[in-house]
Amino acid sequence: PQYETTLMEIALTRSEIKAIIDNFSSYMKPQHVSKTLATMTDTAYIQAQPYGVVTLICPWNYPVALLFQPLIGAIAAGNCVVIKPSEVSTACEALFRDVLPKYLPSDCFPIVCGGVPETSALLRQRVDY
Repeated sequence: PQYETTLMEIALTRSEIKAIIDNFSSYMKPQHVSKTLATMTDTAYIQAQPYGVVTLICPWNYPVALLFQPLIGAIAAGNCVVIKPSEVSTACEALFRDVLPKYLPSDCFPIVCGGVPETSALLRQRVDY
């Protein structure tokens, strides 16, 4: 239904984008942690770092939201993402295959289309997360 699509696919994805933009600077700030006797004179903090290459295998239900919401977070964290849209939702798979390379560089955000054999081959690849 149109209402469900608008709410679950578009509105929630736009909300995710807005939350990332609004909080982006706080994501990059170092988190100061308590010191021990051994580190008393040091500066102790945790600095967030990208994982590197992330694999995103999307399900068929809510194909827009369940692709873009994790993709947005992975991009904000500085990762490259191997994107595998669901072969069950063929129209969305074709849309992503045709449109995403116009906006995301394919060397950092490759799109793998296909079924079980392609997904199995993708899962055998070395990725960071």
